[in-house]
Amino acid sequence: MSERTLTASRHPRMLQTAATVAVAAATIAVIGVAVVDSASGGDAQLLLGTLPSRHIIGASTILAFIAISYMLCTVSAPSGWLGPIVIGRLLSIGGTVVAVFWGFLTMPWLVTPLLVDGCESGYVVEERSFLFLSSIDVLEQDGLLATPVLHTSADDGHQPFTAGDYGTRVADGQIAGWFALEPGSAARLTRFELPLLQSPNCQ
Repeated sequence: MSERTLTASRHPRMLQTAATVAVAAATIAVIGVAVVDSASGGDAQLLLGTLPSRHIIGASTILAFIAISYMLCTVSAPSGWLGPIVIGRLLSIGGTVVAVFWGFLTMPWLVTPLLVDGCESGYVVEERSFLFLSSIDVLEQDGLLATPVLHTSADDGHQPFTAGDYGTRVADGQIAGWFALEPGSAARLTRFELPLLQSPNCQ
């Protein structure tokens, strides 16, 4: 057997292994989200970098469906199993399309660090918008865990923290802040206060 033939035979096996690892990683991520949610009674969520729990579940679902579709489309169908394999391929591909479409509609944007004088404050902000609706959650971050401490909203689907349309300052052990309710220089403002968790971290 030539070296070219060996290389060609290894390539599909490597992709199959990668697909298996992807499914395992997606499963572990979803289990991690479920464990955090159950252990906290729904009061906390898993936060991987800038990915909140909803985003982790959405990305994991899409990754798993893509990997399973590849595995089913490249596996050799044993005699008598062609029908079930074809049905599995169609279902997995359809599931992938639905998962991707659902992900684009429902997965939130990445969380945004809440800055005080340009420095991290220990809080992050998760903003979601659809048409003229906008939901804003301020989360207290503790390692890989994030706990909601403030829920509010804006108008016209505006995401003021992502857009940088907000301001903060430290006063009497509190973070006093404001954000714009809608886009534009003449936007109405709303104010909020949060406990100061730490000295602003500019590292």
